[in-house]
Amino acid sequence: MNFTFLQIIKDALKIVIALFFILSSVLKIISHPQFLISIESYNIVPKNIILLFSISIIVIELFSGIGLTFNIYPKMFSVLLISLLSIFTTAIIINLLRGNIIECGCFGNSLPDQINWWSVLRNLILTLFIFWSMQKTSKLKSK
Repeated sequence: MNFTFLQIIKDALKIVIALFFILSSVLKIISHPQFLISIESYNIVPKNIILLFSISIIVIELFSGIGLTFNIYPKMFSVLLISLLSIFTTAIIINLLRGNIIECGCFGNSLPDQINWWSVLRNLILTLFIFWSMQKTSKLKSK
């Protein structure tokens, strides 16, 4: 196969993103009770579905990361991750506007991090990277 330099960069970025979400899901599994507390502290998800919601996040992150790593349904998993990041970003913005500075829960309890506007920026950059990495690289025609 003839890969362009840009396609190599996109493929490498896709692997980095995949590993990022695999790590995130594993850390959430390791510190699941604290992850549940983090979700509850956002005051958005009803208490009776927090457990289901937390498991859904972990499963989506883990399988999306694995899918991207092995190039299995990459568009589907990219869309799932963009959807998750949109939900996370919205929840962070709502809580920042409420003045509710809480633990992000982004990496479970392993890497404690309070929400802030950098969290929003990080999620937006990740979203752009995912979107960009799923775009096909057009081949330049030589004359």
